[in-house]
Amino acid sequence: MKKIFPLLHSRVIESFKYGRIAIRVSPSLSLKRYSTISNNGLVKIFRATVLAYSYPLTIVGATCITLLTGHYLYCVYYHIGLISLLVSESCLSRRITINHALKSDEGFAELYREGVIKIVTDPDI
Repeated sequence: MKKIFPLLHSRVIESFKYGRIAIRVSPSLSLKRYSTISNNGLVKIFRATVLAYSYPLTIVGATCITLLTGHYLYCVYYHIGLISLLVSESCLSRRITINHALKSDEGFAELYREGVIKIVTDPDI
């Protein structure tokens, strides 16, 4: 089984370059794994920031404080910022996962076995 993945990895890279296949990423599994497969400290800080801002107690507290103090616009700013953080985290996790899968055959094999990535031969599906 270990000899199959380097060959599969090289074919996937070649086909991905020419657009013959697409790599589909499971969003929930990718969000769990992207900060650990990236060895970048900034990604880990970004992940901690997203977790702090999207924690339910933080959302309720920020909303209540801004509404009680009468700064309604700050509440809107907080929610727009929260939504933009979540969308950017989703895009970042997808990009990091695909780059990690294309970089090494061990990473590709690990992500493929765990179901984080799937290979689709027709990108329109």
